Amino acid sequence: MTGPQVPESQLPQPPDAGPPNNQSRMSVAATDQRPSSLSFVLVALAFCLYSLLSVPTPGVNEPHYLTKARATCDDAYGAEDFFLQSGNAHAVFFAAVGPLTTLLPLESVALAGRLLSLGLLAFAWTRLAAQLRLSPFSTLLSAVLFCLIAMTGNFSGEWVIGGFESKVPAYGSALLACATWTTASPDQRPGGFAVCGIWTGLAIAIHPVVGMWFAIGICLCELLLLPTWCHRSGDLPRWLLCGTVYCLTTVVLSLPGLIPALRLTLLSDVAADIQNHANRIQVFGRLSHHLDAASFPRRAWIHSAVLLTVTMGAWKALQVRPAVHSTATQPQKHDPRRGVQQRLGMLLLVSAALALCGAAIGWHTQPYPDIDHWEFKARWLRYYPFRFADALLPITCALMVASVIDRWQTPGRWTQRQQRLGMLAAVLILSAASYSIRPAAPSGYTAWKYWHWKHACRWIRDNTEQNSVFLTPRESFGFKWFAERAEYVCVKDCPQDAPGIVEWNRRLWRQYRWSRDAYQNDSLFDHDDLLRLRQQLGITHIITRRLGPFEDRPVYQNEVWRVYAVETDDVSAD
Repeated sequence: MTGPQVPESQLPQPPDAGPPNNQSRMSVAATDQRPSSLSFVLVALAFCLYSLLSVPTPGVNEPHYLTKARATCDDAYGAEDFFLQSGNAHAVFFAAVGPLTTLLPLESVALAGRLLSLGLLAFAWTRLAAQLRLSPFSTLLSAVLFCLIAMTGNFSGEWVIGGFESKVPAYGSALLACATWTTASPDQRPGGFAVCGIWTGLAIAIHPVVGMWFAIGICLCELLLLPTWCHRSGDLPRWLLCGTVYCLTTVVLSLPGLIPALRLTLLSDVAADIQNHANRIQVFGRLSHHLDAASFPRRAWIHSAVLLTVTMGAWKALQVRPAVHSTATQPQKHDPRRGVQQRLGMLLLVSAALALCGAAIGWHTQPYPDIDHWEFKARWLRYYPFRFADALLPITCALMVASVIDRWQTPGRWTQRQQRLGMLAAVLILSAASYSIRPAAPSGYTAWKYWHWKHACRWIRDNTEQNSVFLTPRESFGFKWFAERAEYVCVKDCPQDAPGIVEWNRRLWRQYRWSRDAYQNDSLFDHDDLLRLRQQLGITHIITRRLGPFEDRPVYQNEVWRVYAVETDDVSAD
């Protein structure tokens, strides 16, 4: 005679048994959607090491952004500098960072900005990793993979981790929007879409171009998901409510940064010919390495194609359900990671489609001056159609590959000690790789030339009037950062409004024509040539290493650079 039957699911489990539904492959540490503090610390450490070891201060764009931020809060700083007095497309960033630049040295602001913005990016990364149920080890692995991928190249020159500028915190906010959106559903209350809209709006406010592309991508994905949603529930009004909440929240939060950017680019009272001329200079000249796909090197296309193939292969592998045992009383549970993976994959494909559309619109085989329909091409390409995919592709690739590796790990296969050793090895590999690509000097300089450049700039800061205007060489880097003096024009510092772009181009040509004419006259830059430079361009000083010979003696000279004063008592600058 037997006793009452007890359901098998209620029987005691042996100590080494898995969960009742036998869902192996699930990392023990990744059982909820909340990012662990350990994951955040590890990812923040990886990002900061990559930034600080591979990009010396100041980074490539830090003088561009931080001197501009200081000029917005200090009227005496750069009052004579053409670029610093041009329009501001990143009003929120300058308003937030500008006061710090008046209180702290620019080096300290750059360091603090890197740590804070990369901390935000790390928090967003761990949120996405938590949605994918990655363990702390796999989360760190995904961050390290992302940094290593970034070292191998990109498509349109876009980078996410480097120096401190407005797009870094914008990417952090955009990734937080993605992390919220991947689990938001019209089945639930629209609060998830509101939070997603908050983060998207902040991304737009900080950097309008970065944030707008993420907003467009999320909206297009929701439109693609609409047939599936209607087929499943048929509740179209609820989907419309969630979409409206997202769009309204995004627009309202973005207004502080969006309105100044629109005034500068779209709403300004600029003649059509000036706007077209500015677009042509920007797209096919100054920023062709970002905006003109026809000028991208072949290796950039191959690099992106390989990354996309690896990403979609990993995504496909993750969609195959693992072999699990299920019974009538223990059905196989739905894996919540699948929906997150599918949405990330869809967002990546949408970004790739937008990039291909940009390439198709702007493609040309003619050289720069002879491009057909250049007005139409430049009008659209100036909005960086490749930036979205170029940033999202390595992010998605790293997360998908780490998810595959995490899925292959059986529970208990790695001891806690082995996981710690693996994390340490990943950090050491990233540190060594980051330092190996650290440049000795900015582009156009050797370490020797750069060292003397900084010394010459410091002499200028200490020995020239604050309202001086300098003619600087084409490779000028960080002159306003180190010397704190105005430049007549700088190749790197191109404004973003149409009149400013046209004037920037005009100043480059005027500077070139003066040097050409002065040398062709008698192969000497004499006193009269300098007077004409002062009268025509308003330049008070010259710093050079190749220009010459000069009739006048330099007021300062080191082993590389010479500084000449263009000073008269009876001639005033126009």
